Amino acid sequence: LQKGEAFAREIVALEKLGADTKALNALKPLAQGAPSTQKLAQDFAALTSAMLRATQAAPDSEDLVDRISRSAASLVRIRPVGDTTQDNAPALIARMETHLQRQDLDAALALFDKLPASAQDIARAWAQSAKTHAQAESATRVLMAQAIQMIAEK
Repeated sequence: LQKGEAFAREIVALEKLGADTKALNALKPLAQGAPSTQKLAQDFAALTSAMLRATQAAPDSEDLVDRISRSAASLVRIRPVGDTTQDNAPALIARMETHLQRQDLDAALALFDKLPASAQDIARAWAQSAKTHAQAESATRVLMAQAIQMIAEK
């Protein structure tokens, strides 16, 4: 799962050993391979510019000076980096990037739900892949705990 490689044979072996069915079912959608956490972080980084643009829609009452100012501002983007405490779209996206760099997919996904709909729409496919990956990671933790318990009982 961490490397993004297929693991269908491992699932079959775990089924034969009587591993937790619910955990195995969470892994099956990714059995042929899935993006690693690092790949998910890279994919998210590629979406951030479009997400930021989507959250900065032009107001209806914009005059020529406003349009020129907005156009000039689009040439250079200044946005927060790292752990910022603000809850606006640029700050949330920056915090998501930080969590993804730390491979904390759950924290990044929690922030995704706070983003404006316009930003979420752009990254919806990414979020679905990330959620599936996070569920699979949770399932692997369940399977590891079960394996440790089985070893301890012998």
